[in-house]
Amino acid sequence: MGFLSTTFGILLRLTVFLLIITFIPGIPPDMEFEAYTLTPPLPLEGALAVNNKLNNAERLFEDEIRGPEHLEVHKGVLYTTLDGGYVAKIIADKIVPVVKFGKKCEGLYEPEVCGRPLGLAFDRKGFMYVADAYYGIFKVNASTGEYEQLVSMDTEIEKKVPMIPNSVTVAKDGTVYWTDSSTSHYLYDGFYTILGNGNGRLIKYDPKTKSNTVLIDKLHFSNGVALSRDESFVLVCDMFRSRVMKYNLKGPNTGKSEVFLDGLPGFPDNLH
Repeated sequence: MGFLSTTFGILLRLTVFLLIITFIPGIPPDMEFEAYTLTPPLPLEGALAVNNKLNNAERLFEDEIRGPEHLEVHKGVLYTTLDGGYVAKIIADKIVPVVKFGKKCEGLYEPEVCGRPLGLAFDRKGFMYVADAYYGIFKVNASTGEYEQLVSMDTEIEKKVPMIPNSVTVAKDGTVYWTDSSTSHYLYDGFYTILGNGNGRLIKYDPKTKSNTVLIDKLHFSNGVALSRDESFVLVCDMFRSRVMKYNLKGPNTGKSEVFLDGLPGFPDNLH
């Protein structure tokens, strides 16, 4: 039995490898590959038990809205980021565009031109912060649509430029924590990030010095980010490792990172 299972495992890995090199021949030759093992998924019980809570959910704007990625409620109004490059708000039964960072484009098939906003957050003063995967990090006046670019795609952060700005959260003092999911591939080539070593990052933007500092690197597609209520730590999704990491901002472990939750039965995306 042990021999059979071992043989099956080898054949399975070989099959996957052959499928990858057959159907994805354009893997960059300089990609680095390092083996790692995922923690076995937690049992589907307790808070993780399978449930049917969404079975009776009401579907809103079906076939009218494309790719809502992040949802945020501010002063009773729902905001979301969409395919096509827009951040929009929902007022009554209308989808109202708020801002777009990308350029005029022919269609959704060229997101690198349209822009693709992903994460968004509001600060205490009501300013909106948005991470656009192709254009960077922005601070927006949600009332007028006027915006300021905080981080461009040309901003070198510890010798690497961002390639997939993804999620963002804001502290009470205006410090911005955001994720760069990859330093080797753009979002339209995001699948390659699964195959190579993790190079995603959790980054801190200081509004006073307008500088960026990497807090955690080598994440396997860093995604959602969230501050604790007392702002003593920040959490970030290490997506393809099926875990959530914690970076300590206060206390005896200040400046250190650790695994907060591991073995998730899936790939964690957004955090709230």
